[in-house]
Amino acid sequence: MERLKRVGLIVLPLCLALLVSACGGADRSVSGASFAMGSVLTARVYTQKTEGTPLLGEIYAAAAALDGKISATDPSSEIAVLNAEGRGACGEDTLEILRSSLSLCDALNGRLDITLGAVTSLWGFASDTPRLPSAEEISAALVTKGTRKVRLENGAVTLGEGQKLDLGAVGKGAGCDAIRTVLDGVGVPAVISFGGTVLLYGQKPGGAWNVGVRDPFGGQEDYFATLSLQPETASDALFISTSGSYEKTFTENGKTYHHILNPDTGMPADTGLAAVTCVAENGLTADALSTALFVNGLNETSLGWVGQYLVGAVFVFADGRVYVTDGLRTAFTLTNDAFTLTDAYD
Repeated sequence: MERLKRVGLIVLPLCLALLVSACGGADRSVSGASFAMGSVLTARVYTQKTEGTPLLGEIYAAAAALDGKISATDPSSEIAVLNAEGRGACGEDTLEILRSSLSLCDALNGRLDITLGAVTSLWGFASDTPRLPSAEEISAALVTKGTRKVRLENGAVTLGEGQKLDLGAVGKGAGCDAIRTVLDGVGVPAVISFGGTVLLYGQKPGGAWNVGVRDPFGGQEDYFATLSLQPETASDALFISTSGSYEKTFTENGKTYHHILNPDTGMPADTGLAAVTCVAENGLTADALSTALFVNGLNETSLGWVGQYLVGAVFVFADGRVYVTDGLRTAFTLTNDAFTLTDAYD
């Protein structure tokens, strides 16, 4: 078996990850990096150093605090205790994430399913020793899933028998929402890259934010297109999230498996897509939809979800074709001629 491949930075702000020189110059900004939820968190805030340095600390603390509540691998977290005991008390932050996620799971026809934890744990993508579970193991674990089995009552959460929660499809987005709350308190422009989710807060001095979209067939710092985006006001934000078949993978007996599972089969989703990038006005929504759209594929149903929940989305097929929805077409620029734009989606 090949070693598990971990890819933390999927959609990359050009000024952070690719070190484009235009991010310097006359603009006053402070940047730094931290680590939470198993991913690198990079931040750049547009203010002077005396204000920006403590602000970076608040940003990192907000992400770390949420990680301590919803991590499935930290045995003291609210979610880990819940998974271990089947019942537990949760704070309002965790409860709100659960409410929002469960609502989206139902609205998205189960293409997103945070109750799939018993299945995802079999695969071990969160460990250094992933494996291919047997059909019998997967079948038995699938019986435990189901949003209707989760009960939220007076701050307590009760799971169904053998059920486990996995917030991996919404965690980074929820983390960016928590960071957005910190930024609302100071009102300075900022760009945050957290795993596969990017937060653009406020209006970037000197022009729009330019975000590189990860090349799903290239290296970690390769991108095939850019999105030029600008929130409407100084207190608005946009969130960009990508899910791709290259993020966490392992190879066994000559076949490569990725971590985005089809909730119906418990096997890696296979809809002909290599990646989906979503832009939304809420981090959890962007994160959740990038997973759900990847699992559902590009079709009329998916486009309906884009119109309902997102500013827009970019679908990348395994053969290099790229479909950009109406909301992002003017913001999207293809920079790699190995890819081709298409209007076909069926």
